[in-house]
Amino acid sequence: MFRFLARRKRGYEKEECSETNVKKSNVNSDQEPLNRGLSKTRSTFFSKFHALFGRNKGIDDELLESLEEALIGSDVGVNTALEIISYAKEKLKAEGSVDESRLLNIVREHLISVLQWKEEEERILELEDGVDAPYVIMIVGVNGSGKTTTVGKLGQYLKNRGNTVLFCAADTFRAAAVEQLKAWGEMADIEVIDGGNKAKPSAVAYMGAEEAIKRGSDYLIVDTAGRLHTKSHLMAELEGIRNSLRRHISGAPHDVWLVLDGTSGQNAVIQAREFNKIVPLTGII
Repeated sequence: MFRFLARRKRGYEKEECSETNVKKSNVNSDQEPLNRGLSKTRSTFFSKFHALFGRNKGIDDELLESLEEALIGSDVGVNTALEIISYAKEKLKAEGSVDESRLLNIVREHLISVLQWKEEEERILELEDGVDAPYVIMIVGVNGSGKTTTVGKLGQYLKNRGNTVLFCAADTFRAAAVEQLKAWGEMADIEVIDGGNKAKPSAVAYMGAEEAIKRGSDYLIVDTAGRLHTKSHLMAELEGIRNSLRRHISGAPHDVWLVLDGTSGQNAVIQAREFNKIVPLTGII
């Protein structure tokens, strides 16, 4: 998983930032709504397999081939589907004769192992030491993925930790994009640098970098317009924003985060690959 955030040392200990220490009880309470929301997806996903295993014809090549098709049809991905089938065949060979319910459990076990991640005891956002202010974070993604909302929430989080934050409204394409970011800025009491809806995004980014330096801001968060990764001229615009930031601030943007819609499925991989070609990504939200 990509690094999410980092912070320079400011003379106070991590223990003082109690809001960043997520306790297990909070994690569990947050997990319950997620589990409920995914219950329909889970039941639909495994109902396909239960339908396959209800044939009572035993385990044969036809069943395994149908299982592979069901996995691919569920947007698991071709490589992952082949990996699961290969794993299942190895387990079947090792265990000898097994029934269909055992095969289903083998598939379930391997899916869980693929999806598991190591959970940290503490979830604290930290910036790399040695980076001079302002630290620039550039938010990118396709239309409607939640970039501006992410900028607003991120700004509030950083401000709550005692940082000075500045927003840069480089989304000059979408109607009311600047107004939306300003609404977030008002809620978080964070100023927004903008050039209006007709300004060039690279010019607005330049203005934002200039103002962040003048004000001595700890963070500059740059909101960008949503764009399809298939539109080369719009993707090239991101490179222009990055270059404008770099003219004023060495190494900027220090982080480029791609905001993804959780329902994108395998298309999310393609999005990440294409965005990474233009502006190397350091994180995914």
